[in-house]
Formats: sequence, structure tokens, C-alpha cells
Amino acid sequence: MKRSYTKRPGLRSVDRGIRQVAPTFGKTAFVTHGAEARGTMAVESDAEQIVGHMLGLDPDIRQFEAQPLTVDLVDRKILRTHDARKEARARHRGRLGPIFYATDFAALTALRRQLVIEVKLDSHAGDGEYDVKLGLAREVLLSYGYELSKAVLLGNAMHSLHSNVVLLRQAAGRCVAVL
Repeated sequence: MKRSYTKRPGLRSVDRGIRQVAPTFGKTAFVTHGAEARGTMAVESDAEQIVGHMLGLDPDIRQFEAQPLTVDLVDRKILRTHDARKEARARHRGRLGPIFYATDFAALTALRRQLVIEVKLDSHAGDGEYDVKLGLAREVLLSYGYELSKAVLLGNAMHSLHSNVVLLRQAAGRCVAVL
């Protein structure tokens, strides 16, 4: 029996997006779970973990996923696979300016609206260059039928949002519908 050793054992199954976000070399693991997300998934930060919990609590959200796609800002395409991203990276090698925008979440609502959600902390909400990149990404996403939203969370870990969303998600997981 041949064994495969990696720097990311055990987290490969939860790292389902187009970008690999599970920890390597001591980086912290952020994992969330939701029926709407088809199980457990890895996210890049505590802020993304909280937004994942919020998406799971929102009754309008039917399904969501983390790191689902990359927007090629040069070719104005949506890339959905590692191979497509690798090919585009090779094609755009050496090019200056914004080339790619990687989404944090994509969600589908009960009314079939497709949402892309960018997650930022209030202390790192972006600069002018980032705003230009987001504007380009918004145009491409709209041409594919996606609406882009930016969720800016408070970076204060002591804020009640950080603890209450987690508690609400845990309580929702224990509730059983009574008919």
C-alpha cells in the first residue's frame, strides 16, 4: 500500500474551493459547517467563518460555497477549476495591473439570485487599487448574472457579533421542526 504524505493531511476534503485555504506551515485552520454548504468547508479567516455562519442562518440562502470561483479580469471570464486558473495565470504572466479577483463566497437565494460575497475586516477594507479591482470584477460578474456584495465586519474579537453568531448557529443546529 502506497502512502501519500502532504502538508495538509485531513483537511483536503474540506478545502473544496478553487483556492486552497487549509493551513500549511502553522497557519491557523478556519473551518465551518452548514447543510446549505453541503457539509464542512475551509475558509481563510475568522471573518469568513462568521459570514459562513451567517449564510447558514439566513432563511433566504438555499446554498453557498467558499472560494468557488476566480474572475479573470483580463479575459473577462469566470474560472471554476484549478486547471483553468493555472492556464490563465500562464497566459497573463508578466502583465501589470489587476489580473484576477478570487471570490470569498457564492450563494444562491430562494428567488434564484446568484450572489458573490467579498469579506473584509473594517481595519483592512481595501484601498483605491482594491476598489478598481472590485469594480472590474463587479462588471464581469454582472455579465454572468452574479451580484457582488462586500461584507465588512468589525475586527474587534470581543464584539458580540463574533460570539453571538456562533451561538445562534449552534442553537439552529439543535432545533427540530415540529409539524
